[in-house]
Amino acid sequence: CYDLGVLYDDGIGVVKDPARAVALYQVACDGGEMSACFNLGYMLAEGTEVPADPPRAVALYQQACDGGEASGCLNLGLMYRHGDGVGEDPARAVDLYQRACDGGEISGCHNLGFMYDEGIGVGQDQVKAAELYQRACDGQSMAGCYNLALMYRHGTGVVADQERAVALYRQACDGGDMSGCNGLGYVYNNGIGVAQDEAKAAELYQRACDRGDMFGCSNLGIMY
Repeated sequence: CYDLGVLYDDGIGVVKDPARAVALYQVACDGGEMSACFNLGYMLAEGTEVPADPPRAVALYQQACDGGEASGCLNLGLMYRHGDGVGEDPARAVDLYQRACDGGEISGCHNLGFMYDEGIGVGQDQVKAAELYQRACDGQSMAGCYNLALMYRHGTGVVADQERAVALYRQACDGGDMSGCNGLGYVYNNGIGVAQDEAKAAELYQRACDRGDMFGCSNLGIMY
């Protein structure tokens, strides 16, 4: 039922039919398939192809999370973090991000790191944040690599290490995180941890700007 729901959801081999997908996901979810609970929750949370139903989405994400589907914990955490369909509850978001991270959902580790970094819903602990960013980065979260680069750049939660920051900015940039490209441009522009290279900086700012990073556009504008 879950697999058939995916086919109707994505229009693979059949005419795309979101309503049919919803019905099949519900059958699968009722039968204990937690991925179906998550997918159904996602459709109802987004409300782009079927009518939005945030309270039902919350219940389905909770069911998925309790059933071991880490992505359910992550998405429910996002809803509590931003007050989407539920009352904003940062402490609840922290708990859910922790469950997601422990369940192998790397974005949960990154989001949890940010909460510790900023002291949102939990006591500020930048050492803990750095550990979580490292875990996220190791799991190929480029946002985790970028935020860890910032910590090494400024010496928050870790001992400042400009060469390490440069390596992390580069990893994030090469992995598609345009904030990483902007950060790498900044260190080249100012000769921090690398030899100063304004042409390289302009190239990196342009790359970031072209793909939607407004700081890259701003920094490139300053150079011009």
